[in-house]
This record gives sequence, C-alpha cells and structure tokens, in this order.
Amino acid sequence: MRFIRTNTFKRRFDRLSPQDKLAVEKALELLAENPRHPSLSLERVSGQRTRWVGRASRFVRFSVDWEGDTITLRVVGSHGDVWRAP
Repeated sequence: MRFIRTNTFKRRFDRLSPQDKLAVEKALELLAENPRHPSLSLERVSGQRTRWVGRASRFVRFSVDWEGDTITLRVVGSHGDVWRAP
C-alpha cells in the first residue's frame, strides 16, 4: 500500500502533540496491515466513493482518499476539524 500526504495533512500533523503523532503513525501502520481493524473505525464519507475517515485515538481523526493500493492522507486533527473538511 502506498501513502501520499497532502500539504494540509503535513501541516496539521506537524501541529499535533508528540503523543498524537505517535497515535497517527500507529493507526496508519494498522491501516496498511489491516484496513478492517475495528480500532480504526473507518467510515465512508456520505456521498463520496473513495473518501474515508478513521480514528487514530480518542480525540484524533484522519481523512483519506483510498483508490486501489494508493491512500492519499488528506486531513488529520480533531473530530470536528476532520469532518468539516473530510
């Protein structure tokens, strides 16, 4: 599986605490190994064929576009931040 990070994802990831960064990195590793893992709580964004939102921790979410074996990391942050701009 190939990951592409958008500039928005990079900027928002850099603003996270070290603990949250670690949680996101672990969630992305898990996504690569087992996308159906229950702890990720992946949800398809309504009306979007390839857009998904997942959970990295209790408070941190991430948004991706998933097409074939390529996952584009779009947004990372709080629940509200990610769902406002999935």
